[in-house]
Amino acid sequence: MNRKTALLSIVTLSLSTSLLMGNYNSASAEEINSDDYYQKKGEELQYSDFSNQYSKELQSVKKETLNQIREESLSSEQQNTYHASAVSGSMGSAGDVLTTMKGSSSTANAWPGGHAAIVVDSANTIEAYGNKGPSKDGVRYWSNNWKNRWKDAKVQRVKNSTASQRAKAVKYTKAQLYEPYNYNFASKNKTDSWYCSQLVWRAWKEQGYDLDSSSIAGVFPVDIRKSNKLK
Repeated sequence: MNRKTALLSIVTLSLSTSLLMGNYNSASAEEINSDDYYQKKGEELQYSDFSNQYSKELQSVKKETLNQIREESLSSEQQNTYHASAVSGSMGSAGDVLTTMKGSSSTANAWPGGHAAIVVDSANTIEAYGNKGPSKDGVRYWSNNWKNRWKDAKVQRVKNSTASQRAKAVKYTKAQLYEPYNYNFASKNKTDSWYCSQLVWRAWKEQGYDLDSSSIAGVFPVDIRKSNKLK
């Protein structure tokens, strides 16, 4: 079912129910004799059952349609940003951590500088950016061209991590794709919005590794780069 068909189904079902309700309201306004009373009540009960069932089905259609619209949107966006083959300047392998002290994921005055990312593969990273416009803000796929993008780019691997753990760290970041940017840099424990190093930190925290080497409220690229859990 495509989006147009699904939405048309919702409208059609809504109109059908409106007509049925109108018919019953008209009938109830008419005078009925005692012989018809119980038949009428039976029809009303049947209509009530139908109405309840219809309501459930309508909610199901709405949910299915909204999910489909979201999936189509994500699929379209991924096609525009996800690279199928390696790009120039690629660094690291799945689950590796990338950091730079030269860049910035936000132009906010409170940002101390630097940027961080998780490697998806030889062509792609997942990064969180702010102040880049609606089509780029938040958690997105980016080109794994860090060697070209940043002169001081550094790739590190979590010590003693397994391939399975690295894959799970990537999977965690993928689950956050298209969520908004977190401008509250002191709130590293939020899980509904993200800044770059917070996302990297959380992905690995979920695997049992705390990459934050500082004791301050937030977690920044420099804190991750200096972590003794990375090599």
